[in-house]
Parts: sequence; C-alpha cells; structure tokens
Amino acid sequence: MRLYRDDAVVLRLRRLGEADRVVTLPCRRYGRVRAVARVRRTTSRFADGGRGPGLVLDVFLIRSMAMAGWEPVLAECARCGEPGPHPAFSVPVGGAVCATCRPAGAVTP
Repeated sequence: MRLYRDDAVVLRLRRLGEADRVVTLPCRRYGRVRAVARVRRTTSRFADGGRGPGLVLDVFLIRSMAMAGWEPVLAECARCGEPGPHPAFSVPVGGAVCATCRPAGAVTP
C-alpha cells in the first residue's frame, strides 16, 4: 500500500462496503489519486454536531482558494501587515483590513 502526504480537494466519494469510501483527489504533486478512506463510526455525542452547512461551505471555499494560490489574508491587515483580528474585509485588497487601511466598500464579516 502506498502512502501519500499532500494537499488535495475531494472531488468524488463512492461507497465501499458499509462505512468505507473510495475518494478521488487532485493532488499537487501526484495528480489525480484514488484512495480508500476508512471511516470510523463515532459514539461521541459531541462529534460534527455544531458545524452548519454554511460554515462547511465557507471552509471549503477558503481552502480551495488557498490551493489555487488565492488565499485571503485573515491574520493580519492585507495592506499594512498590522497583526489582527481586524473589523473589516475587502476583496480587492485581498483580505482583512485594519480601521486605518479600510477602503470604501469593505464589509464587516
């Protein structure tokens, strides 16, 4: 069995048996890879219950943008580099912006 370690996005899931999945992934170094994902059933009442579909979609979009080289700057000001968190977000500037650098049209997330 070959082991891979790379960043990827899940393109397709197919069932394999009761709980396992065959996953199709485009990887940076290895191209398209098909892998078997072993799924463990959890009995914890705290597992995956607090994440809504909107949050999962937001995380997917941010990670997809990062893999494509378009990751927004979130930890510091995208214009001056001042450490955050910051109150505004501007798409044309490329991420979070401080109150001093905030351009017209920046939104408060």
